[in-house]
Amino acid sequence: MTTVDGRHTLDREAERLAYKPPEVRHDVQGDMETEERVEKAMHHFVKNFNTQTASYLDGCLHCGMCADACHFHVRTDDPRYTPIWKLELFKQAYKREAGPFAFFYRLFGFKKKVTIDQLEEWQHLLYDSCTVCGRCSLVCPMGIDIAGLVSMARHGMFKAGLIPHELHEVAKRAAETGSPLGITPDKFEDRIDWMADEHDVEIPVDVDQADVLAVMSSIEIQKYPQSIAATAKILNAAGEKWTFRLDGFEATNFGMLSGNPDWQKEATMKIIDAAVKIGAKLVVLPECGHAYMALRWMGANMLGKPLPFKVMHISEYISDALDKGKFKVNKVSKSVTYHDPCQVSRRGGATGAARNVLKHLGVDFREMEFGGDYNWCCGGGGGGHPLLVGDSGSGRADPGDDSQAVGEDAPDFGDLQRRADQAAGPGIQVVAGQRPLVELIQSLVRLEGQRMCRERCSPTFVSAYRGKRAKRIRSRAKKPRRVPPKGKKAK
Repeated sequence: MTTVDGRHTLDREAERLAYKPPEVRHDVQGDMETEERVEKAMHHFVKNFNTQTASYLDGCLHCGMCADACHFHVRTDDPRYTPIWKLELFKQAYKREAGPFAFFYRLFGFKKKVTIDQLEEWQHLLYDSCTVCGRCSLVCPMGIDIAGLVSMARHGMFKAGLIPHELHEVAKRAAETGSPLGITPDKFEDRIDWMADEHDVEIPVDVDQADVLAVMSSIEIQKYPQSIAATAKILNAAGEKWTFRLDGFEATNFGMLSGNPDWQKEATMKIIDAAVKIGAKLVVLPECGHAYMALRWMGANMLGKPLPFKVMHISEYISDALDKGKFKVNKVSKSVTYHDPCQVSRRGGATGAARNVLKHLGVDFREMEFGGDYNWCCGGGGGGHPLLVGDSGSGRADPGDDSQAVGEDAPDFGDLQRRADQAAGPGIQVVAGQRPLVELIQSLVRLEGQRMCRERCSPTFVSAYRGKRAKRIRSRAKKPRRVPPKGKKAK
C-alpha cells in the first residue's frame, strides 16, 4: 500500500496517465484502519443491492461474450480484464451478506470475507481498467448492465477511501469549487466575453426567464471555448430564447465517476435548480460523455421525481432543429466518418441524431467497421484513463488535419484517425463525439462563422487579451430583456 504526495493531480505528470501500463498503484484516502475500510466497502456494496442487482449477479452464464467486447481485454488478452470479473468482489459481498443463502455462505465459509488486498487489486479493475462504456452490457445475452454495476461497486470503494488519487482530487475540487478544473463563474464569464467578441455573436447570460438552458463542461470552457460560440450561434439561429447561467453551467459530474453519490447529487442539483429557476423547458448538453448520463438518465433519481424539463444532447437538438427547419446549413463536399460517444449513443440511445445531422450536411458519410452502438470506446470516459486505449505518442494525427499521416505503431484502439483510415479509407476527416461536430455545424449555419484557433485558448493569451480590454466598457452587459406584462405594450 502506498500513498501519493500532496500535489494536485493537475499540477504534476501522473504516471497513471502514461500510455504504457504503469505498475499497479494502490491509492488510499483518509486515516481509517484496515478493518474499517473493509467494513465500509462491504456495507456500501450491500447497500446498493436490490432485486434487479440480484438478478444481474445471479444471471451471468460465464459465456465470455463481454470479454470479446471489452477493449481492455481485447488489447491485452488478460483474463483479469474480463468485464464480469471486475464485479467479483461485488458479487462476493452479495452472496455472503445479502443473498438468499447468505447465512449458509457465512456459516460454512463458502464465501470468504473480502480482504483489503482484494480491494486494492480491484481498485485497478474498477477504475483504471474500465471506462464504463457499456459495450459489454450491450452484447450480454442476459441483459446484465455490467457498466451500471461497476458504477455501483465504486460507491463502496469511495466510502472505503480506495479510489485513484487523481480521480479523487478532481472530484474533490469539483465539490469544493463547482468545477474539476477550477472554472469559477467569473472565469466562465470571461470566456463568454472573449468568444462573443472573437466570433461576433450574442451570448446571453443569467437571463431571468428562458426556454432553453445551455451548459458546458469545464474542459470545453478551458481548452475548447469555441464550443461556447458554436452553441450560441446554433441556438441564436434557431430563434431560441436561451441562456447560460453562472449558477449552473458545469456539466461534468466527477462525483458520479468517483463513486460518491453525495457529490454526484450536488453537481446535478446545480443544473436542475438553475433550469427550474428560469422556467426552462429544455437543457442542452454539448458535453460528449458522462454528463449526458448523469443528468438525462440519473437526474430524476437525484431529484426524487421526474425532471420538469427535457434533456437533449447537442446532436439531438441540432438534428431536431434541422428537421423542423429552424435553420439551414450549407452543404459540405467532404468525406467524413463519425465516432460515437459511448454514453450518448450506446448508453444514451441517441445514435441516429449525429448521422441525421451529417445527412443534412450532404457529406459523403462512411461508417466505421464498428460504428454506432458497437463503437469502440475512445478511452477517455468513465473516470478512467487511457491506460490501454490512449495515444501512443507516435504517429498521432489530428482528426481535423488531413495532411498528417498515421504511424504504423499507433494503437489499434483509442486512435480515432487510425480507425477511420482502416474502416473508411485514408484522408477521411473524423468527426469525434460532439466537439468537432458542433464546430462544423456552427461554421455552416447561415451566419458566417470565424476560423477557430486552438492556439489562442491558453490562459496566457486570455490574460493578455483581457488586459488590453480592461478599460473598455463591456458592450454586452448581459441584462435580460424586459418582458412587458400581458396586455401592455413595451415602451
